[in-house]
Amino acid sequence: MGFKMPSNTDAGGFVDKPGQYHFTVLEVKENPPKQGGGMSDAVVLVAQVLAGTEPSQLKRTKSIYLNNPNDGHKDGGEFAAKVQARAAIALDLLDPATPAGQEIEIDWKDAEGRQFIAYLKEKKDGDKQVELDGAHLYGVADVEVIHVPKNEAALKGIGKLAAVQAVKANAGLTATPAAAPAKTNGHSKVATPPVAAPPIDLANL
Repeated sequence: MGFKMPSNTDAGGFVDKPGQYHFTVLEVKENPPKQGGGMSDAVVLVAQVLAGTEPSQLKRTKSIYLNNPNDGHKDGGEFAAKVQARAAIALDLLDPATPAGQEIEIDWKDAEGRQFIAYLKEKKDGDKQVELDGAHLYGVADVEVIHVPKNEAALKGIGKLAAVQAVKANAGLTATPAAAPAKTNGHSKVATPPVAAPPIDLANL
């Protein structure tokens, strides 16, 4: 019995273990259709693991949902706005100095080819799937994530390696520390958003 050759033969799959990961954005989907019908009210980052605290997840993919803020939410959409803002800052799509309350528009397609750090946790329903842990999204050079393993070749490809190395040097680190620092929601300041870098060729990493 014959079959069609797949587009790639990587032994990847979907991320299925909680951890702290260095991702690259493969694709952005805005309000994609749900499996059961209807449309998702979210921006979805289809991301691939470049490195992380669970080496077994290398090259696996994860669709990270960033729900759109909605006045009908219990908090009036405040948390959803916070998550989207942190994602945009992490991806150099938004200046972290933007004043609170200012209306902003993000062109999420510009995130494709960019990199970020995200913490994933197990879903509460116990189906062994993982999801974004709160609002834990960071830029690759944020001081809060200096302990997260990163793919240096991928960082070099987008011109971020020197920035990451400088953060480690300023913290007095020459290697990954044994224990992660406490989780925070802060960000190190980043410069004006740069032009998007070309996608990383994962086959050559």
